[in-house]
Amino acid sequence: MSTGALVGLMLIGLVVIVLLAALASAMNIVQQVARGVHGGLVGQEALALDEVGDAHAVGHVRLVGERWLAVSGSGVVIPPGTTVLVTQVQGTTLVVLPLDGLDRPGTSRSGADGRTS
Repeated sequence: MSTGALVGLMLIGLVVIVLLAALASAMNIVQQVARGVHGGLVGQEALALDEVGDAHAVGHVRLVGERWLAVSGSGVVIPPGTTVLVTQVQGTTLVVLPLDGLDRPGTSRSGADGRTS
């Protein structure tokens, strides 16, 4: 086999490896996005950027470095700076509840006197 043919085969092999690596990377990105689209956002914590109210007073939250439209799941206005929990995704809008008002596993809401509410 000539040197030129050997170099040609090596070049083809290198191109195939680069293409396979790019394909594998693209498949991983698609899987990550699909997970988020199918409910991966539910259960995540976010930060209210402005007042978040009902469907007539849509606000914004910051989630994973991105700004999202958000509505209050309880209808009660959530003030800016409040940490919220994503409970649903409706199209491109997140339905959220303030974390301070939620009973979560492993936590209890107790007053200054130590009694739980």
